[in-house]
Amino acid sequence: MRNLQARSATQPDLDDISNLVRFKGCYFLKKLNVIHNESNYPQRVAIITDIEGTGELELRLLGDNFQRLEKKVNDYIMLEAAVKNYKHGYFFYLAWYESVTNNTLNSEITFLNKSQTVKPNNKIYLSLFERINAITDIQIKEHCLKLVQHFNKKTNYYSSLELYQQHSNTNDYEFCVDLTAKVYKNLNIEIVGKELIQLKNQTPFKIWEKRLIGD
Repeated sequence: MRNLQARSATQPDLDDISNLVRFKGCYFLKKLNVIHNESNYPQRVAIITDIEGTGELELRLLGDNFQRLEKKVNDYIMLEAAVKNYKHGYFFYLAWYESVTNNTLNSEITFLNKSQTVKPNNKIYLSLFERINAITDIQIKEHCLKLVQHFNKKTNYYSSLELYQQHSNTNDYEFCVDLTAKVYKNLNIEIVGKELIQLKNQTPFKIWEKRLIGD
């Protein structure tokens, strides 16, 4: 049974939302599925995970809303979800979403940084999002945002903190190179070059190349 002291929250962990009626924040859109209810009626759902990838939640997509959401699979989105009760129980549904590259991320991060309820590991990843959101080159920004998902799976909390502390004051291109190298540190070094050379702006690739072979 749901707690009667239900409430709303910003950026909660997905394994700690049992008392919420509504929440919003930045989450990773893992995939879209079609499920069937008790009457065998097909229903679209979105599967999201939290920033660290430790919690997962199924969100119903009601009606014909969010037809373009498929384009955001394997990417981070800002979203708001709410509870809908029915006679057999309840479910969460997607009420609203926007790309994290939009300006809405700035206000969300400002709120979260002031919040006393955000866990330390959330604050570190949100700090990384804040740093990435400050990047002016849109393609490089999107490249770094996609890297964060791999970064979460391959590194722990302390290395996340180390990366942010060491490179938060570097320029956008150096930060992009450092983040890419961190994500692929256990793979062939050529992988970093292959990732960077795909960017339209070749400055990060040239920085990486200079570091690799020298002047």
